[in-house]
Amino acid sequence: MIIYAHGSGGSLMNDGNELRQMAELGLAIVSLEYNQTNGAEFTAQFETLLRYLGRKKWMDTNAIAWVGFSLGANRMFDFALQHPEQQPQLLVQLSGVGIQEAALTPSLSHPMGGGVTNLRCPVLLVHGEQDEIFPVTDTKRLASVLQTNGVPVELKIIPGIPHGMEPERGVVFRSI
Repeated sequence: MIIYAHGSGGSLMNDGNELRQMAELGLAIVSLEYNQTNGAEFTAQFETLLRYLGRKKWMDTNAIAWVGFSLGANRMFDFALQHPEQQPQLLVQLSGVGIQEAALTPSLSHPMGGGVTNLRCPVLLVHGEQDEIFPVTDTKRLASVLQTNGVPVELKIIPGIPHGMEPERGVVFRSI
């Protein structure tokens, strides 16, 4: 099962291509429409979705990956830090920065509560080398902080690709 959160300006109605890329591999995919301007509202919406899925007989709660793109990646990362008891088996960040600069300091305090040390699930970071929204250096620092704190992390930097991951976006979604 994959739970997917689109980026800023995205919508559930426009998630079809990304969802299809993953579903064609035989995976169950769920996307959500969420409040993109309010992190607390995202938290409430995401908790509701997790509760709903947890009640489904077909749902294997031990086989869930959260895949977020850009803002969706950042929101999911924040949620995982704040709710260590609800973390997935894999957290995938596509073109996201993850945590704020303040959280990359040795204190590892997170502005939203919780910290990197609360993260227990493996993390896959996929980032375009030419990302104009979130610099690849921030993602490299995040990978280093996670690794230093014992979080299993894999960083994939795609050469020559911008924030939106075009023209390789479809390949990236199938590969994750």
